[in-house]
Amino acid sequence: MALKPGPLLNRYRHFFVGLFVILLLSLAIVAVVHYLPTGVYEGHGKIYQHISLDDLDRVPEVVIATNAPLAEGRNPHCSYYDCFNVYRCGHTGSNKIQVYVYPMRKYVDERNIPVGSQMSREFYFILQTILESKYYTPNPEEACILVPSIDTLNQNRFRVMETSEALTSLP
Repeated sequence: MALKPGPLLNRYRHFFVGLFVILLLSLAIVAVVHYLPTGVYEGHGKIYQHISLDDLDRVPEVVIATNAPLAEGRNPHCSYYDCFNVYRCGHTGSNKIQVYVYPMRKYVDERNIPVGSQMSREFYFILQTILESKYYTPNPEEACILVPSIDTLNQNRFRVMETSEALTSLP
């Protein structure tokens, strides 16, 4: 005589089968998210790469020409409205300040002499804080604050004229 499963046994079977299916779907989602390429942001038909501070020894090298133009001097009559474009902040509908950090580059002159020394610890932490914040955007068109990735915190650590030329070369 075979025992017939009762309604209680069928409920437990359905519960554990459902739990098993949910567990498998969760594992599949975690695996897909974990193995997808990260650091890519798409906006306005362009693809933007998130900046990484992981391997600062392998950043691309940019040669600054000897006759490159210098950056313009500071405007002594600068005010909040004429030297800072407040209208770019929040224009994406997010109503928050967006900060863009220029890609990491090693600037050298035509004789292959570095424009600046190794990035200071303080500047590294400033960039890291920006990149990990909710205000960072990899899209320069969304940003109202543009931060160059050239360490200018200590004037004794870089060549002033060449750094000015490197800053002028930024788009």
